[in-house]
Amino acid sequence: MNYQENDIVTLVLLNGAEVIGRYKGKSEGTVTIYKPRMVSPQESATGVTIGFVPGISMTGEQPNGDFVFSTSAILYILRTNDQIASGWQKTTSGLVT
Repeated sequence: MNYQENDIVTLVLLNGAEVIGRYKGKSEGTVTIYKPRMVSPQESATGVTIGFVPGISMTGEQPNGDFVFSTSAILYILRTNDQIASGWQKTTSGLVT
């Protein structure tokens, strides 16, 4: 699947983690994502909701710009569901479209 720059995409990594961010491009062996955030399911009284870890790991620093992922760590890439993409946009910019 081809993605356009600025599409909000989900990377599913080989370890099962999901990372959402704005697609910036790809080159041989890498995919670049802007403001990647790891998805974290959270239980609440009303069921399971989706939260975002401020970064791509539980303990690492938060990338606030582009981050380059090795394609060897990516199982697949999908366009992000519109509702989840809106939540990512709100989390990373405070703006909702």
